Amino acid sequence: MASESTAKTDTSITEHLHELVLDSSDVEEFLNELAQVSARNLSEPGDEMLCAITLLRQRKTATVASSSPEAKAIGRLEHRFAETPGQTASTAQEIVHVPDITEDGRWPEYSRLGDCPGGALGCCASVPA
Repeated sequence: MASESTAKTDTSITEHLHELVLDSSDVEEFLNELAQVSARNLSEPGDEMLCAITLLRQRKTATVASSSPEAKAIGRLEHRFAETPGQTASTAQEIVHVPDITEDGRWPEYSRLGDCPGGALGCCASVPA
């Protein structure tokens, strides 16, 4: 497994991703490392970011990697809804940024996740591959 990097410079992130590709034994391991590196580099002290990577295929959608068990649980919750930011990003092939899921009306059922105890989901960014 690749070594952990705490630096946030573009060069160090690029180098770390390169190491991940070379050192990972399979795609799932690489994607889990990518999720962890992404969450770590986007997080600030007291403001932890979560990252889940979902593969959308013709007949099956699966969260295949995550930065934490919490991220994986939220990623799996998304599969219960017909319309989500992730689905929109995939269909439109564009980044979908939602600063406050409870205030955004594009996905009414999904936005209720922001009202869950503990605020399961406050904001999200979905990026198509």
